[in-house]
Amino acid sequence: MITDSFDHENGILLTFQSGMVTIIDFISWANAVTPERFPVKDLKLLITAIQTGYTFRDEHLPKLDKLVFDLCSRYETVKAARVHSTFFKPDITELERKRKFPSNITTRIFTDQTNAIEWLLEP
Repeated sequence: MITDSFDHENGILLTFQSGMVTIIDFISWANAVTPERFPVKDLKLLITAIQTGYTFRDEHLPKLDKLVFDLCSRYETVKAARVHSTFFKPDITELERKRKFPSNITTRIFTDQTNAIEWLLEP
């Protein structure tokens, strides 16, 4: 499951992933991230995924990549910090290596939410 809210003070889209996240969950969430809901030109995205599992497989990569490209095209830049309780498991790490990302996105993985927010707030 994926839920989100917007921190107006810091201009950060707070996204929470829990349980097993499916491709359907990701599609629904990504399609809902729009400038109408989050009216910024430079999107700062904090994805908290503590104790989250993913059902994505290799055959989902083209769809995931298209969703990320579509989401990024709605903003001038996207800066995404992902917080996990530990760094990715080997199967997720391998999946991530196969991904293609748009040129206007910067991503980092953190194990601490405070460090992730500090990074997002850097100019």
